[in-house]
Amino acid sequence: MATKSIKLPIIVSNCLFLIVSLLILIGSIPCFSAELRVAVASNFIEPARALSQEFDKKNHTISLISGSSGKLFLQISKGAPFDLYLSADSVKPHTLVEQGLAQRDTLKTYATGKLGIWFSHCPLTANARQQLLSSQLSPNVVKQLLSVRKIAIANPALAPYGMASKQYLITSGLWDQVEDRLVYPENISQVAQLAKLGVVETAFIALSQTPSLQTLSAKRPNQCVLGIATEHHSAISQQLVVLNSSKNNELARRFADFLSSKKAQDLIKNMGYK
Repeated sequence: MATKSIKLPIIVSNCLFLIVSLLILIGSIPCFSAELRVAVASNFIEPARALSQEFDKKNHTISLISGSSGKLFLQISKGAPFDLYLSADSVKPHTLVEQGLAQRDTLKTYATGKLGIWFSHCPLTANARQQLLSSQLSPNVVKQLLSVRKIAIANPALAPYGMASKQYLITSGLWDQVEDRLVYPENISQVAQLAKLGVVETAFIALSQTPSLQTLSAKRPNQCVLGIATEHHSAISQQLVVLNSSKNNELARRFADFLSSKKAQDLIKNMGYK
């Protein structure tokens, strides 16, 4: 009785081909072994998104969680699982270090914020808008501030930009006159949102938010943003710190160092920071 011959070499060859193909396919699928969780002050969320795209993303992802510096600080104090904290001030990162929750040698300033006032109806001529507002406001600016019904500033208890706004109004002698017209969103991003929606007529914003508000020019052709001279409020020195609870300490340190690089600093300055 004749027996069928089995062509083992062909079977083995086909198996090897399938194995190699599978290995190539598996190798082509991105494998993210780490997630970097960054708590970001709301004023800096757009630059943070741009910077995260520029950072080496090999074998990791970057998750950005934004909010007021104060709220993020409270979450970290209660054990929120963040790796890196980008505050809008220097006080809160230092406090976390003193509380034993963050690494002192990672403290650094990554940006210096600029404060501005957005008006739905600009009180100054185009030429005058180029000058930074001092504590001695022009009569037209004072008149405009006193005539509006609602002025938005970020909550001074939670947001450094809100504290700087309050300091400026006190320095200019207007705090008592406008206090009853103030509304206090939690953070500076919410302030800009109220301006966009037309809920307020004036808002103290981060100058870095100017481009997003300029998109409203078709609806509000008379709007403007006036910069405020920095000597009339505490410096908005935005600092970062790596947290002791970080599960990706080395990655967090690398991203923190990247924010000090020339490439990152050029991007930060181009987006409205010092």
